Amino acid sequence: MDINLAFGYYDAQRPQRVEMSPLVIILIASWLAGLASFLGGALAQLERSPRSEAKQEFIHFMTAMGGGVLLAAVAFALMPTGIELLNPWLL
Repeated sequence: MDINLAFGYYDAQRPQRVEMSPLVIILIASWLAGLASFLGGALAQLERSPRSEAKQEFIHFMTAMGGGVLLAAVAFALMPTGIELLNPWLL
């Protein structure tokens, strides 16, 4: 499969590439992210190892890492636009 067809589909009767709507791509990506979150929670419920200090530290580390990744994603995605639109005198 050609990597260029990743976000579109190929119609055999029309040889050109047919693009998917950006809204459809966003909806599919959001649905997959929600499904992954649900499956991760379900797997966490099935995990039955005994509580220990190392397990608690690992949980704290993963929570902090997830928060940091989300914060970085927001900063990299939204900050350039915010700086562009914000009045420089307010900075």
